[in-house]
Amino acid sequence: MDEEERESVAAELARVRGEARARAARAPVVSPEAHSTPPAAREPGASTPGSAAAAAPPAPSAHAVNELWRAEGGSGALGSLLERLLRGRLGAQRDWNAAQVRLDNEILRWVEERFAATHAHYDALLGAIGRRLDEADERHRRLEEELVAHVRELRRRVDLADADASRGRAALELQLDDLRACLARIERALDRRR
Repeated sequence: MDEEERESVAAELARVRGEARARAARAPVVSPEAHSTPPAAREPGASTPGSAAAAAPPAPSAHAVNELWRAEGGSGALGSLLERLLRGRLGAQRDWNAAQVRLDNEILRWVEERFAATHAHYDALLGAIGRRLDEADERHRRLEEELVAHVRELRRRVDLADADASRGRAALELQLDDLRACLARIERALDRRR
């Protein structure tokens, strides 16, 4: 393999590597930086790159329930009479309504915190996976460079061995020519003695 062939092989390797990187750049992959941003810091309603899903719907509002939770009695004399007669029942209803509103608020807060924790956990996992993939790409790039350098070194050694073999063959041919000349002299000397 001459220098021109080596250069064409190296150019082909560079072209293939460039195409692979271009395909990877066009793929809908989320960068590790996007994963390391906590969900609360992202713009509201913005979906992550590459996701086909729309933004998450807003959390339900507990405002109306919080405002209307009291069980109010009627007004006037009849209302006062009913309230005195049903005071225990109405008090129990108010207590239950208040406890239900607190429970609803706590459930909503828990769900929001759970979603935030889940998103943060998966963002951290995806960020770690992205970093590992980047590290693997870097290792593959280094291995590729080492392989190209190794192949070039092997080719240089093969060329050197081939050149040594060519020189050795020429030296052997010269020695054979010398031996033939020597043998021809010996045969002439023997022929003269006869």
